[in-house]
Amino acid sequence: MVSILELLPLMTDEYGRSVGWKPDTDLIMNITLQPGQTEHVGPWEKPGWMRCLGVYSDNPYVRVSQNIYSIEKPFEWDFFTLFVYGENRPGPGGSLVYLEKYDVVNNIYKMIYQPQPVQEFLAKSDVLITLPTRDPFGNAITTAAIISHFHQTILIDNVAKFTAKLQEVLGTRRVTL
Repeated sequence: MVSILELLPLMTDEYGRSVGWKPDTDLIMNITLQPGQTEHVGPWEKPGWMRCLGVYSDNPYVRVSQNIYSIEKPFEWDFFTLFVYGENRPGPGGSLVYLEKYDVVNNIYKMIYQPQPVQEFLAKSDVLITLPTRDPFGNAITTAAIISHFHQTILIDNVAKFTAKLQEVLGTRRVTL
């Protein structure tokens, strides 16, 4: 089976420009979240695929959840829970989410979401980063958190052009998305 990432280099015109799709990459740094406040990574107005998402924080209880409409189940993680479950590296089959850093001395926490294969999503999908008002033990969270996040997605910019080019590349008569 061929993945979409293998096909994208073929999905270009004679000048090497993408046909019906575009990469979407963003890095947002040093956002202050008050307890109960949420940062939106999206929502994406177009359908596409999530390649990866990274979230950094100085608070281990910051929660990352998705509102991604796809066949994948929604997720919700925080740094502390990932640490407790020992999710500190990508799994042999490609763990969906893992901790890249969990440093309680310097308050540096980083999680990576890297679905294998890439995760398809529909328009209006979103990822939410929230500082809850209570930690997992029921204690009130009273101080703000500083977060940064990045993502890499592939968006279908024009469904008609994308499907036509995909049919051409695959040599099939009918392709549905």
